[in-house]
Amino acid sequence: VLDQPREARVVRRDLEAELAEAREDVGAAGLVRDDDVATIADGLGRDERRRRPLSVVDLHVLGSFRFRADPDVEPVRLSHRSQALLTCVVLAGEQGMSRQQLAALLWGDQADAAARNALRQALHRLRRELGAAATALVCTAERVGLSAAGWRIDLWCFEALSARADPASWLEALDHYGGELAADVEGGTEFSAWAAVE
Repeated sequence: VLDQPREARVVRRDLEAELAEAREDVGAAGLVRDDDVATIADGLGRDERRRRPLSVVDLHVLGSFRFRADPDVEPVRLSHRSQALLTCVVLAGEQGMSRQQLAALLWGDQADAAARNALRQALHRLRRELGAAATALVCTAERVGLSAAGWRIDLWCFEALSARADPASWLEALDHYGGELAADVEGGTEFSAWAAVE
């Protein structure tokens, strides 16, 4: 993600240097005001923001659940069931989790057919709530997973850094630890018991 204040300063500095050279070359000193330089720099800054790549999607499942698809807007408030479903998929890692297990964890009080139908509806709602970020969901007839390229997930960052052998990584891992897993996620009795063990 671009450092916008620093980017604007760099653009302004370069423009001022170029304009100073232009004044000398054409003998037009004083014809271009500092306000004009600022206006041009601000305009280029807006163009750069429009051209910048898609921002990293932030997902926090340690401590308070938080999903933010764009750093420039407020976090998206997912439904309780979507939070639980996404937490399950994240915890399963890249291999994902079977639909049967997901249905049992989140709708364990329902018959198998009803639970699987509820899972299909929940996945549809989750995709809608995730918006463009829903492309990361990988769903097959048997499993649900997450291809999290472009996502920053606190649990995965914490685990990766904790597994390293240097103390600096351990300290960095603490920055990603916000508390207990799914501390405020309401997914039902089976989900809560499973999350506590995980």
